[in-house]
Amino acid sequence: MSTSNQRLVMGIDPGYATALFFGRNVTTAIAVGHARGVAMLALINGGIAIAEYKPSEVKLAVTGYGAAKKWQVGEMVRLLLHLTSVPRPDDAADAAAIAICHLHTALYQYKSLSAGGIK
Repeated sequence: MSTSNQRLVMGIDPGYATALFFGRNVTTAIAVGHARGVAMLALINGGIAIAEYKPSEVKLAVTGYGAAKKWQVGEMVRLLLHLTSVPRPDDAADAAAIAICHLHTALYQYKSLSAGGIK
C-alpha cells in the first residue's frame, strides 16, 4: 500500500462497518470482498480495531427490532441524535446507525467486563 493511502487510512477511527451480503451477483461479491480485505488489512496494519455488525444487529440496536425498515432506522437515528430531520443521503443515516450500534455494543461489553461477565 502506498504511503499516501496509509496516511488516509490512519485518519480513519474507529474501524466498524456492517457485514456485506450479496445474493446472486458473484462478480460483485468477489470484487467487494477483495476491496474489503485490502481495507481491513490497512486498518489492522494501522493499529485500528475492527468491529463488524450484520444489518439485523444494527437494526436491533437502533430500533429494538432486527427486521426494521430503512425509514424506521432513519427515524430512530434522528430521535436518538436529537436531529431535526433524518440524515441524508441514506448512507449518512446508515453510518450513524452503525456508530450507535457500536456504542451500545461497547457499553454492554464494558459493563459486562466491569461486572466480571465476559472473559
